[in-house]
Amino acid sequence: MLPRTPDHRRPRVLVAPDKYKGSLTAAEVARWISAGLAEGAGPDGVDCDLLPLADGGDGSVDAALAAGYEPVAVDVTGPTGLPVFATAARRGDTAVVEVAGTSGLAVLPDGRRDALGSSSHGVGEAIRHVRGLGARRIVVALGGSATTDGGAGLLHALGVRFLGADGADIRPSGGALGSVDRLDLTGLLPLDDVELLGASDVTNPLTGALGAARVFGPQKGAGPAEVDLLDGALAHLVDLAERAGVPGARAAAASPGAGSAGGIGYALLLLGGRLVSGAGFFLDLLGFDARAQAADLVITGEGSMDEQTRDGKLISVVVRRSGGRPVVAVVGRDALSAEGVRELGLHAVHALADRTDEDSSRDPVLSARLLQRIGRDIAATLLTTPRRIPGERPTASRDLRPRGSRRRHPSHPTHTSTRREQDDMTRRVCFTMQLKRDRIADYLAAHETVWPEMREALSETGWSDYSLFVRESDGLVVGYLVTDDFDRARARMAEQEVNARWQVTMAPYFESSEDPDRSMVRLEEYFHLA
Repeated sequence: MLPRTPDHRRPRVLVAPDKYKGSLTAAEVARWISAGLAEGAGPDGVDCDLLPLADGGDGSVDAALAAGYEPVAVDVTGPTGLPVFATAARRGDTAVVEVAGTSGLAVLPDGRRDALGSSSHGVGEAIRHVRGLGARRIVVALGGSATTDGGAGLLHALGVRFLGADGADIRPSGGALGSVDRLDLTGLLPLDDVELLGASDVTNPLTGALGAARVFGPQKGAGPAEVDLLDGALAHLVDLAERAGVPGARAAAASPGAGSAGGIGYALLLLGGRLVSGAGFFLDLLGFDARAQAADLVITGEGSMDEQTRDGKLISVVVRRSGGRPVVAVVGRDALSAEGVRELGLHAVHALADRTDEDSSRDPVLSARLLQRIGRDIAATLLTTPRRIPGERPTASRDLRPRGSRRRHPSHPTHTSTRREQDDMTRRVCFTMQLKRDRIADYLAAHETVWPEMREALSETGWSDYSLFVRESDGLVVGYLVTDDFDRARARMAEQEVNARWQVTMAPYFESSEDPDRSMVRLEEYFHLA
């Protein structure tokens, strides 16, 4: 338990996680942890400061928006040439542009990877767009790219022409670079008045054994022969830039980080930009230090924690910059040794994988429930007088002493539900729905008005607890209800036409016109409790 504050005020907790890739955004992780903290703290109370973080990967724009930046709609050319409707973030003369959202794996049509044909053109279009709006400090978050073109597409979007031996224009991609004979820089957009920054924790050079193609190409669909071709194409791009008179073109290729985002880091260097630590930079951008100093406890986390976490990854930077405040890590999977945890200086570690046999990384509903439970446990063990949470069994934070004979995941001991916990779970009902992509903002506005009315109606039909969660990134809606009599509550919903009211007011926003009652499933079934 943490000592009570000298002035006997409620404890302040800074909840500052990164995303859980493939499952929840950083903002969603923070909200679910804080919900658990509030429930677990009970009458003692807790003040939560939510600060979604990013390390330069996908989710960087979301983190900036959560910190008060304004969204900027940017229509760009995606990695395969199809349109992508992306979002940048802007505050004053600073803008954040994301590779993942413009030329990343996340925007590939049906996830089809094209190692040779994909282009970073969309990133350049986004840079051009925010510059046109007056941005003079442009941050490019370099994670999650689908391309290995050395940033050639980005340069092309900013006015660089890629010409063949016959003088014809070539649309640059990793596979097409070998056909380029020379670069024409005369039409390059002037960026002398712009501070261009690339945020990433990748330190790979552009080419060679540790270069963009050989290390990251296979993740983007490149086979062995394609990796060789792409590495040669990137080396050819260096020759082209040097022949075109770009100062320091060859030296830049060997710079740490030049190989980030398939070589987009190299393109930024050619444009006079700088590469900075993604985690450190975004903590600065989001004002982390001051908010950590105002907290009594810091909770951070990300999808996976392993030996690389100690090498400047987000959690290690958070610990280093928390000013001596105790830091608790809540992660999807914990593969870091006990020695590594001690070296990081973490107060405690909670891993979702230690609480379920299911793959929570692919299941936002399960992840959300586990995060909420962990939040309750943290509140019960660190923020309040130790006590039992009704319907839950607090699980102690991870033992940081040498493990000895302790078993490791996946053979770790699983959480065994008590009869009381099982009874509580059978009272919980989960439902999921999908918003139409073009109606997410409209729904969120309507939700503020309609959901309180729906909560009142639910109370009248026998539901004793209810919560609704909207994932703004893709429109997934997850809710849960609690009742002592499942069948009776559903029957009363039908009698009082609650579902019909839902159909009239909310169904138009969703992909399907079905009411939420159709997708309900008892959490007893969902979590496969014994």
